[in-house]
Amino acid sequence: MLAGLYSATAAFQVPQGSETEVTFDGSFIENLLDGHRMARSIMKQSVYASPLIPALLSYMCGLCVGLYIPGVRYAGCLVALLFFTQLVIFFRQKHGSRFVPLLFFASLGYLAIQPWVAPSYPSNHISNFVGKGPWHIKGTIRDLPGISDERTRFVVETETISAAKIRRRVCGRVRLTVRGRVSEICRGDAVAFFGRLKAPRNFKNPNGFNYERYLSFKGIRVTSYVNDPALVVRLGGDGISVASSVLRSARNRISELTASAVTDKNARGILQALLVGDRGGISPDLREMFLRSGLAHLLAISGLHVGMVGAFFFFLFRIALNRSERLLLAGVVIRWSAALTILPVIVYGILVGMSPSTQRAVIMAFVFLTAVVFEKEARQVNTLAVAALVILIVAPGALFDISFQLSFIAVLSILFGLRLLPWSRSPSDSLWLLLAKRLATFMAVSLFAIIGTLPLVLFYFNQVSCVGLMSNCIAVPIVGFLVIPLGMLAVLILPASFSVACCVMKITELLLSMLLEAVSFFSSLPYAAIKTITPSLFEIGLFYALIAALLNLKKSRWVRLMVIPCLMVLILGDALFWMHERFWRQDLRVTMIDVGQGNSALLELPKGVCVLIDGGGFAANSFDVGRFVVAPFLWQKKIAQIDYMVLSHPQADHMNGLLYIAENFHVREVWSNGEPGSTESYQTFLDILSEKKIPLVCLTEDSRPKIVNRVRFDVLHPPGGFLQDNDTIPWSNPNNNSLVLKATFGETSFLFPGDIEAEAEKELISSQGDALKSSVLLAPHHGSITSSTTAFVDHVQPDVVVFSARPNNRLRFPHPDVVRRYRIRNCRMFWTDRNGAISITTDGKKIDVTALLPGEPQ
Repeated sequence: MLAGLYSATAAFQVPQGSETEVTFDGSFIENLLDGHRMARSIMKQSVYASPLIPALLSYMCGLCVGLYIPGVRYAGCLVALLFFTQLVIFFRQKHGSRFVPLLFFASLGYLAIQPWVAPSYPSNHISNFVGKGPWHIKGTIRDLPGISDERTRFVVETETISAAKIRRRVCGRVRLTVRGRVSEICRGDAVAFFGRLKAPRNFKNPNGFNYERYLSFKGIRVTSYVNDPALVVRLGGDGISVASSVLRSARNRISELTASAVTDKNARGILQALLVGDRGGISPDLREMFLRSGLAHLLAISGLHVGMVGAFFFFLFRIALNRSERLLLAGVVIRWSAALTILPVIVYGILVGMSPSTQRAVIMAFVFLTAVVFEKEARQVNTLAVAALVILIVAPGALFDISFQLSFIAVLSILFGLRLLPWSRSPSDSLWLLLAKRLATFMAVSLFAIIGTLPLVLFYFNQVSCVGLMSNCIAVPIVGFLVIPLGMLAVLILPASFSVACCVMKITELLLSMLLEAVSFFSSLPYAAIKTITPSLFEIGLFYALIAALLNLKKSRWVRLMVIPCLMVLILGDALFWMHERFWRQDLRVTMIDVGQGNSALLELPKGVCVLIDGGGFAANSFDVGRFVVAPFLWQKKIAQIDYMVLSHPQADHMNGLLYIAENFHVREVWSNGEPGSTESYQTFLDILSEKKIPLVCLTEDSRPKIVNRVRFDVLHPPGGFLQDNDTIPWSNPNNNSLVLKATFGETSFLFPGDIEAEAEKELISSQGDALKSSVLLAPHHGSITSSTTAFVDHVQPDVVVFSARPNNRLRFPHPDVVRRYRIRNCRMFWTDRNGAISITTDGKKIDVTALLPGEPQ
């Protein structure tokens, strides 16, 4: 790999004869490559002043191609070899090439990503045991466990698997989630647990989060869940290295210090996160406060924290070395201080868990400090390119990681933004003027970072803080210049005096209490943070293109006359496109969303009115389907308002996903059957409606039809007064009392029967008769054997049937007998677990069905 980097870098040249001469700018990476002096001698007349940057961009392009067109490994090797041979020829003949190095790096990127996107596993890989078991599994923890009162999560490098008389050695990683708190575990511990193995599954909706890919880039193809912490056992010293033991001892000692010295629970949780990377003590409410205030980045170890640790130790080492007259005369104090600072920076990274963002910060600090040691001028952009290239060579999947993208875009935005500042330090500056400039620069840095990362923040989090600039100006100095240095000082004092370290921690707690007051104030402000729709990749590209054009507006006449007008036309075209999609269409679009074991359907009526029927969900809201599945689906369709939200019945797999929607979207009205639920989630649902002043309308078959933008809604069930007759009707239960809604548009109709079973179907046939006939049917009760009776199917006579259920569910939804009933009637059948989200569009006459995943209807 190094030979390829060396040859490709040296080949970035223009044809001979040009009078321009550009050499390397002193970037540290050149000093690491053998023969770099020869490379410098032939790098004359280069068109690339910083060759690592085009190399990095080409490598990233190769990673993207490899992600979306995987598996062509042998052809990729052949192409890489061909370009490498051409580079060697150019290098020996001292000829230049503009494009061959770029193509070579792109081919390297393609090959680098293949082990993650198209892996080849041995027969004893843990993924071959998915769907069997349960198993007794032994292995070693490979990451820093995430521990909270609700759950514990960590990655296990498996070693053996056994069940009954079977025992085999295995390899591969398992992401284990334990319900409850598993204490006294650390990275490097040998553990054993008892559970079933599952393959990670995505919710198959357009532009949804790719959970499978997220885990695969971490080398994880299998997950497991343990319901009882007692089923996870730490196996003493087996598999624990000396380094892991030292790390455990240090982390435990620091945790003991914070527990003894810091009484405030929230302050203690923040200190644990800053000093040892353990965010388990940060409550969801506290995390939300920081998120609304635009300060969430302070809770995750990143470049700010590593930079402050580096600056703190550099300052200490410089003070100590300045006492040596010999070193001062030799002029090596700064170099030695930088060299000594490398060690504590790396130790801090290891101590806090070496998360991807921490790795990036440590690498960038290492490159910068090493450049100081070797007295090389480290240009910031080159330093950033070196860090990115090193990370992507070691972990190619990091390119698609949220924190990687945010970190590098933020730093890049700051670097380019600082060039725009009109002021600079001069010897004649007064103290107050210098302080004013420093303050203005600090605020500008925050502003540049916010602007640069804005599209990505909207894309991934759909929330923007309106007070982020003000809150960062207060919080960042407190954390960066006071809390972290004092916390590190307490850690240094700890081996000598526990009581003195506690006193320092007390001061840190006082500072954190001030920080928490500020965070609470900013997060409580009206419109401190607002939820937003999701920008498309095209729109993100337009944003950055517009920023780049504005930065070069005065420098280039071509930008003023051509680029800016073209961008304006594209922005206007994009706006008109989405206006048409949201508000100007005249058809009806119905999407059955994949929410796993549950129901959720979005109806987009003519002229943009939106109706959401159910929201899916899990028991006790253990996974918030509304937040992580339904809401992102709505936001990427530019939907921020739900005109009518329908709850068919108050059971978890239909209701829990609606809680987040009701709280974070503008909901005009809620329809339900009025039956109260007995769960805490239902009471929370009512509280949200009351707080947001959302009207709750109770409907039965006695309710008058509602006509909204040419779509007629008829309530077919439950019967009027059913709540008073519940005790006298033997088959009355939440499923059979489901709100049955029929939406009719022109000659087409859609029937949403909730979870009704055979008894309710019989009642419907008796009361509605031919009115049940519908073009599209969402199969009642997910295709349960207790529903979809022959008589009901004959009365509905659907052309299209959609089953909304989780794959391989233990209830066998949909039941084979139910599927057979629809098949013999020539119904087109779709499964959300197989086909993903099902989109049905009609103009009132014809029906067009589109499934997210390819495949013929069943």
